[in-house]
Amino acid sequence: MRIATFNVNSLAKRLEALLGFLDERKVDLALLQETKCTQEQFPLQALEQAGWRAAFVAEKAYNGVAVLSRDPALSVRRSALPLPQEMEMGMEMKIEKKQEGQEEGLDTRTDAQADAQADTQQVDTQARYVEVWTHGLIAASIYAPNGNPLSHPSGNPSSNPSGNPSGNPLDARAGEAGGEKFRYKIAWMDRLCRHVEERLVSEGRPFLLGGDFNICPQSQDVFDEQAMEGDALLHEESRRCYRRLVYNGLVDAFRAASNPQHKERGYTYWDYRRSRFPRNEGLRIDMFLLSSALSERIEGCFVERSLREGVQPSDHTPLCLDLAWKTTPVSANVASANVASANAPKNPRSEKSLQSRLAM
Repeated sequence: MRIATFNVNSLAKRLEALLGFLDERKVDLALLQETKCTQEQFPLQALEQAGWRAAFVAEKAYNGVAVLSRDPALSVRRSALPLPQEMEMGMEMKIEKKQEGQEEGLDTRTDAQADAQADTQQVDTQARYVEVWTHGLIAASIYAPNGNPLSHPSGNPSSNPSGNPSGNPLDARAGEAGGEKFRYKIAWMDRLCRHVEERLVSEGRPFLLGGDFNICPQSQDVFDEQAMEGDALLHEESRRCYRRLVYNGLVDAFRAASNPQHKERGYTYWDYRRSRFPRNEGLRIDMFLLSSALSERIEGCFVERSLREGVQPSDHTPLCLDLAWKTTPVSANVASANVASANAPKNPRSEKSLQSRLAM
């Protein structure tokens, strides 16, 4: 099975190149970021004609994430990360179930139901996360916030001693950097970490997170740390968030794969300015993080540089992952649960039906 993650930086501009790449490289599952189109503008018909099922979250001119799958039984689990109040409610529900002796199953609430139970005054409208069940595994396409600039635009720190002028938990933990965008980045990453810790890991199903994390985890992931000094992608708080994710037993597929590209550092992004690509002055910010069950199936992970070399390219290029994993046959409407039983260890939990408000 081959999976690709690609920040397309406008799906409308790069649809033809994307479809050509997916077909040529025989990709089974694609995670896209920065689609930059509304729900009405999303090229669903063109994708379906090319044999893809699509799940997406759209936002006009900015952000936008999608999952494309050859699996006809693709189903959406989440169209956004849980809000802080929803997470607390989820933990309370788990405690109640344990006290009542109920079996811990998958949360089958739709996003609309979950949002209705969350604090309505805390709303995150940015399209940065979509999570699906496909090919017998959980896959999430992620476009993490950039976080720059680090400091407040006025240059003055917040008068609020907590460093959180809005008081909203979505803006929590400003740290030394007081900029609103950086606060949002760290709060968003905290929500991602909690979702992984409290839901994905506890479910025990194979899962992967793929996309643009907007973090350079280590010095080898950036062409020149000095040149990037003061950037949110290298900030210690950003790197701490990444380490927190990995400490959940997740595996960075590119670093885990035995790959000669390690010597080239595996850059996936090059700024359009200053001739960064010809000089190979890039960043490794697009990644796959795999649960332990999937990490044992890694056959290879490589950067596909050809799209960055093309006409009017994205500033990113795809990262491809090869897994020893059985895919759902394209020609048959096979239930995902059947594929799961073929891939998972003995006695896998039964798959429950999930619904979503997303258009597919």
